[in-house]
Amino acid sequence: MRLEGKVIIWLEYFNAQSRSRGRRVPKLVRPVTLEELVKATKELGLNPVPLNKRYPRTRKDGAILVDKVASKQRIIKMIYKVLLNYLRK
Repeated sequence: MRLEGKVIIWLEYFNAQSRSRGRRVPKLVRPVTLEELVKATKELGLNPVPLNKRYPRTRKDGAILVDKVASKQRIIKMIYKVLLNYLRK
């Protein structure tokens, strides 16, 4: 599924037990919820749209479609920084 100007961000990028299982950022203190992920992407102005999809590697639910304003890895890092602020509060 290719959508011009959009990218899928999976919840497992932040919650997986290891990088080999799909995590793309350093481990967080607790798992992130889909609602927190949506809130973080709204704060960044990425126009999130929740998707009813499962991550292929682990079969866990949770994905959103966001505007592609940078590379996928850069978007993931931007979201990660916002999530860190949420978890510190």
